[in-house]
Amino acid sequence: MLRKIKRSFSLNPKTHIFRRYIVIMCGIVLVCTVCRSLIGCAVEKGKVYEKNGKFYGKTDGLFKAKWDDYYFRGLSYSEGSFGEDAATDFKEALQKRSKDQRRARTYGMHFIDYFPNRELGIVYFNLGKFKEAMHFLEASLASVESGRAKLYLNKSRRAWLNETRLDTTPPAIAVQFPPSVYITNNFSISVQGTARDDFFISSIIFDGKPSHLELSQKEVSFKEEFSLHHGKNVITLQSEDILGKASLPVTIEVKVDREGPLVFLGAEVNTGGDIKVTGAVYDRSAITKITFNDRALVFEKSRLVVINEPFGSHSMHADVPIRFEVEDIVGNRTGGYIVLAQSGYSFPPTPITAIPQTSSSKSIATVKGACAASQISDINLKGLRDGQDMFFTSLSVEGSVCSAEGIHDLTINRQSLLPLEGDTARNYFLKLLKEKKGRFLAFSKIIQLEEGKNTITITLTDPSEKIKEKDITITRKVPKVRQISSRLKAAIFPFTEQKKSQEALRNYVYTFLTHSFEDQKRFYVLGRSELNRVLEEEQISEEALFNQERAIHLGRLMGSETVLIGDISASEEYIEIFARLVEIENSFILAEKDLYWEGGLNAGFREILDELALKFKQHLPLCEGAVTNETSGAAIINLGENESIRQGMRFLAFSESDPTFDTVTGMNLGSDTEILGFLRAREVGKESFKADVLKIFSERRIHTGDSVIAK
Repeated sequence: MLRKIKRSFSLNPKTHIFRRYIVIMCGIVLVCTVCRSLIGCAVEKGKVYEKNGKFYGKTDGLFKAKWDDYYFRGLSYSEGSFGEDAATDFKEALQKRSKDQRRARTYGMHFIDYFPNRELGIVYFNLGKFKEAMHFLEASLASVESGRAKLYLNKSRRAWLNETRLDTTPPAIAVQFPPSVYITNNFSISVQGTARDDFFISSIIFDGKPSHLELSQKEVSFKEEFSLHHGKNVITLQSEDILGKASLPVTIEVKVDREGPLVFLGAEVNTGGDIKVTGAVYDRSAITKITFNDRALVFEKSRLVVINEPFGSHSMHADVPIRFEVEDIVGNRTGGYIVLAQSGYSFPPTPITAIPQTSSSKSIATVKGACAASQISDINLKGLRDGQDMFFTSLSVEGSVCSAEGIHDLTINRQSLLPLEGDTARNYFLKLLKEKKGRFLAFSKIIQLEEGKNTITITLTDPSEKIKEKDITITRKVPKVRQISSRLKAAIFPFTEQKKSQEALRNYVYTFLTHSFEDQKRFYVLGRSELNRVLEEEQISEEALFNQERAIHLGRLMGSETVLIGDISASEEYIEIFARLVEIENSFILAEKDLYWEGGLNAGFREILDELALKFKQHLPLCEGAVTNETSGAAIINLGENESIRQGMRFLAFSESDPTFDTVTGMNLGSDTEILGFLRAREVGKESFKADVLKIFSERRIHTGDSVIAK
């Protein structure tokens, strides 16, 4: 070709210079084309290695030098530990398609999971190039989350810091709430704070139990819920960085006081006919407020307050009860009435609910005589009686007790309400209980109710160890909207094993992942019996593969709203699971989560399945809000991205039913709920979202002020 070009230009001597230029340029182009062809061929053909009877770098089908060809061959090289060859192919793939993606389309309707950044990062980690590994693994996570990328990014960061020795200081942890010393009457507390490190925090340690982060970070905000028992609770927190250095521990002391003040009062009439209320009030924490007939007493906050309060002429107040209410520093309250008789004798405090709270023709019930006069012991409860059903999650057990021989001990469910600490205040109060025989002691205590039957036992012991006991059974009912049956129905199907290990994982994962979802109590899980029923009806084997189309069909027959399906890829070195929760109605993917586990099938892997279930719970949190605005067919809800609300989430709109009252005592037993409608989140903002009203279950439409709960 060069000779032809040279001959044509030699016919015209005036073009000599230009001719030489053209000849040189054509030569350069030809050489470049040949070199590029040779280099391309070398990459396209690649090397084929044999190790232990297996070939690496040998691809199936025709190598077309497309992004997926380089990616699959890179995976083959990586599996055989031929790192440099794998890195070359992954970089070629990235030149043609730069971002990691699940279900990347290769041709037609054929999709693959494409992770060249992640796999290149892992190759660099294995080659000891930790800085490069971190770069590509971070690039992978910027495109799509995967447990494998997070695990190897943590490994790369740890190896890089060990190599560079840059990290010399331990992390720090700070608690925003609660303060270091805190008092409450709640049954749990949410501890909130932040952990920081110059490089990477890997775990937060709560009471000695590490809560490992899936991905290490420089700063981690945490919010952890702790159950609280009555009395002193000590919570210890630490943070740990990726090299294992721990922060100084932070200790929080939470005192739990669910008992109202103990009120030991009586009314006396002196010779002049004037009334005087005497006795004492005691609380384990501190008393902050005492009122008689809504008149507040002035006193210094303390654990013990001695009462010696005049109330005017007996003739003016003979039939008028003296109402008292005492409050402690936490907000626990004890109240009642002291009723005077015409005879002038003092009468015991009676529970508040013995006095009608609304206008009624019922008269006030009074106690005719003190315990000392009738030589008996007595236990009176405020509004409570055996066999009540209620909707509350906790209950304040209030009432009064008396004993003709004095009071030695008072317990609720075997826990004493009397002060145990030995100090002057305690000794004075206990002495008073024994000396003032026949006088009534008013009390209150908040207890937590479990779903179903709860037995409450009140035991009164006198100084001679005579015991009077009262048992009542309360059944706690769950409002309809908060029952597990009202939550999102999920049918779990056995996952597909894409790459099998020597040990079958399909049934193991199905069984224990189902248990994990049931234990989370976030979804209404349809179990194996429902699945077996439809498999038998459809004449489908339990060993069948459940792709999305088949799972949705079977899930619909099971009466489910969603299906959980997934894939398992395993070897002797790792187990990888990818799961997705799909809405049956429109095949919308509500959530996709994965896990990556290095090692075989052992006890640790069972806990990993709990973590996978937790990821779905956190992605679709069980939260409550309210309707702030409504139009025809839509509603605005006061929840948003700040509460992890996502498009497609389902909600139930509801209202509280009218409260029910005990027909005998008049006690409020709580309210059930009425489900009004079914909503789906459409437009989600930071603090609110717009929802479509998909269905109405009530005669009335949804109004502003109605409540909503995630389905």
